Amino acid sequence: LRSNVSLFMLACDFSGDAIALMKDRDEYEAQLRSSSRRVYAFVCDLAAESDDNWKWMESFASRIGGLDFVTMVYVLSAIDQGHMRRTVRRLAKLLKVGGLLFFRDYAAGDMAQSRFDSRGQKNLTEQGAYTRGEGTLAHYFTKEEVASIFQDDGLLEAKEITTVELEIKNRKLDITMHRIWMQAKFVRREENDDAGERTLPSSSSSSKKRFSCFFCLQ
Repeated sequence: LRSNVSLFMLACDFSGDAIALMKDRDEYEAQLRSSSRRVYAFVCDLAAESDDNWKWMESFASRIGGLDFVTMVYVLSAIDQGHMRRTVRRLAKLLKVGGLLFFRDYAAGDMAQSRFDSRGQKNLTEQGAYTRGEGTLAHYFTKEEVASIFQDDGLLEAKEITTVELEIKNRKLDITMHRIWMQAKFVRREENDDAGERTLPSSSSSSKKRFSCFFCLQ
């Protein structure tokens, strides 16, 4: 937002506490008083069948011809596996043709997954899924799994699916943590019902205003 003055962002989170923290920031308060609003933050449950804020967001995206970007940061891993594909499809439909979806989440083999295994917290009904002590979910994805979930119905095409690995040194505990996360980028394809095929747009939007929606759930 600081580097791109033409960007307007919708910031969504399942947690009301997280949204309250963002709204308490001085920059958020300042833009509310500005003649040019830059960001709107609100609580939203992506997996819920009926959520008033989600319905508003769908209506907003439709009125402007679709969003340019959607960003999912540790969102999908917290959603029940049975709702993942439907959630991704709903997000994909917010994008304009040629719009981008950016994804980051836990990857299989991460050190935290090993901890879950050692504690016996594995969800036996879902591969790679775990239940934390407080009841929230954590899912550790493979590249193949991400490709399948996001490209299931052809609305999205993968431009990049990769894992990022990092060795983090905890000097206080004198341990090295091997962290792995999944990172991907998808482009929204055009539906072509007559031909039975889906194609990418031949040209980009001429609009100078860019609309982005940022989802974060940790």
